[in-house]
Amino acid sequence: MREIKLYIDNEEISFAINNYKILFGENYIKKYKIFNKIEKYFKTKNDDEVNTDDVFLEGDVLNKNDFLFLKIDSDFDFENELKLNSKTLIKKYLELKLQNIDYEEELNTLKIILESLNNNFVKDNLNINYNNKFLNFSFDEIDNRELIKLLDVEICNENSDNISIYDLEYHDIIILQLKLIQSIINLNDKPIFLLIDCYLDEYLLNEILSLDTNDSIILINTNKKHKIKHLDDYLLVNNYVYDMFDDVTLYHLIDKMNMFISDDNALKEIIVNYINGSNDSKVIELVDII
Repeated sequence: MREIKLYIDNEEISFAINNYKILFGENYIKKYKIFNKIEKYFKTKNDDEVNTDDVFLEGDVLNKNDFLFLKIDSDFDFENELKLNSKTLIKKYLELKLQNIDYEEELNTLKIILESLNNNFVKDNLNINYNNKFLNFSFDEIDNRELIKLLDVEICNENSDNISIYDLEYHDIIILQLKLIQSIINLNDKPIFLLIDCYLDEYLLNEILSLDTNDSIILINTNKKHKIKHLDDYLLVNNYVYDMFDDVTLYHLIDKMNMFISDDNALKEIIVNYINGSNDSKVIELVDII
């Protein structure tokens, strides 16, 4: 287990994580602030001095260069993705994929063709000379980045017919992102730090938990009731933040419960029932105190 620590409104929030942490609860504002803090940390330049704007991993300031930061949400801009614009998920996948394919012979052939076009066609037919001023044209030397610009991306159905982005179901949009993420994890030299912030039913959540993560860190925001696999992977985010891996947290909750709870295993059963969607009296009391 690794420990992540950050500060939200002067409150220290820390939790243990192996690969996944599921932020479960009704406090949307606090979960938004946690995700926003992490995304801002990865996307902005930090001061050299350690401060509460930092995100910490294992007691030290998290080194942003150790991870590739990615995010999945329901606002996935498919139109922008298909254009392969800068920083799109599909473009990142293509960059990594092309780095891992041996096509040097084919690439050299393309370079020879472009050089020939520059020397024998462009120079004689496209360049403009006027009053000792020149407009000289040339094809750029081809590399992975230029190859990607030449690619055309289309969405097809099982019959290979092109379909519109508006024909996609919600599950299609999320699953495609997950497929791209899995490919990036497999191809990339370093682990990813992934935020997943969208509506998740039990099927989608299970698809996420089935990812082959290696050493990646994945934070998942959901309040959809579901069957759980490992309670240690949960962070309850309601009025307070409780890490289900932390035994001290569990005993603190036992002390706050008005009814008798024999041990932490009995409390864990109540918490599991809460996440599963039960409304029995013990769950109702738990909800009142968390």
